Amino acid sequence: MGKVVLEKIEKVFPKTGNSHIKILDSIDLCVEEGEFLVLVGPSGCGKSTLLRLIAGLDQPTRGKIYIGDRLVNDLAPKERQVSMVFQNYALYPHLNVYDNIAFGLRRLSKSVSWWRMNKTQRQHIDLKVRSVASMLQIEPLLKRRPAQLSGGQKQRVALARAIAHSPQVFLLDEPLSNLDAQLRAETRSQIVNLQKKLSVTTIYVTHDQVEAMTMGNRIAVLNHGVLQQIDTPSNIYNHPANRFVAEFIGSPMMNFLTIDLEGELSRSLKIKLPKAERSKVTLGIRPEHLKIDPLAGDCKAQIEGIELLGADAYLFVRLLGENDVLWQVRVSPSNTYKNGDLIWLNIEPERIHLFDLRSGQAFNLE
Repeated sequence: MGKVVLEKIEKVFPKTGNSHIKILDSIDLCVEEGEFLVLVGPSGCGKSTLLRLIAGLDQPTRGKIYIGDRLVNDLAPKERQVSMVFQNYALYPHLNVYDNIAFGLRRLSKSVSWWRMNKTQRQHIDLKVRSVASMLQIEPLLKRRPAQLSGGQKQRVALARAIAHSPQVFLLDEPLSNLDAQLRAETRSQIVNLQKKLSVTTIYVTHDQVEAMTMGNRIAVLNHGVLQQIDTPSNIYNHPANRFVAEFIGSPMMNFLTIDLEGELSRSLKIKLPKAERSKVTLGIRPEHLKIDPLAGDCKAQIEGIELLGADAYLFVRLLGENDVLWQVRVSPSNTYKNGDLIWLNIEPERIHLFDLRSGQAFNLE
């Protein structure tokens, strides 16, 4: 059973004097057996701390951690049946690839020395090492040391070492951050396929929203130690729970504008909220949900910049009038617009998002 359940998890670190800093605040989270959950958020939001708590490398200030049907708060890391892959690979530089993968298996056999094991133990470890090496296509590297490997090869060795333990839970802490863009994409696909093949409960930490959107069955968005939303990638993108999620998920990010519910734009878009709501709200619209009209539309704007990205292009436009905000608009890369052009933007009414000005919480428009 590899189900992971967190109940009211808090983590507080002391500062100077009697002060303290709260890194995690009342986290409730359930990761189902065999699920691939991506934990995403900006740097310093508590992602890696949460992973370390699950692994047993740190202890929660409050709350309970269950792995399977066991409460593991008081269990040592080696007793939790979890494997963790770190950002910096954490390979033993004096051991070759084979011995790096086998090291943990030998410890489980209560003997680090190869020659002290009986024949059956050695055969079992050898079969396991070569099996995971074949799975990750690193068999030709087994005799090399870490210094002789590329970043991508080191990452695969680290993955192989974690898999060799046959863990209940697989924890990955930004494992691709040291790789170049092409290698990141290749390894990302490899990890997803590997997780599906092994059906191991996986919690993957990243600040990269592309990884979050393409890898996980569900995404958990964290900010300032508080869980903002847990949902499928599609629902996170299309139905963000608040402005932070809307702003963080999506590249380029969502455009925002403060509007008056009694104003001309609201009437044009037929926006209706209960009378008890505030008179002003934040409107959000993604760049791909804006259409350009040279003659008339919902908002008038001036082009201030053009960004060509191959298959896509984005216009940076300044809304004219009292709002004076900078938006991005996705257009065809074959567009003929130039800096200084005046354009009209049409907003797709069914694609808008509305957020409370103070709390940032999304209004339900359905």
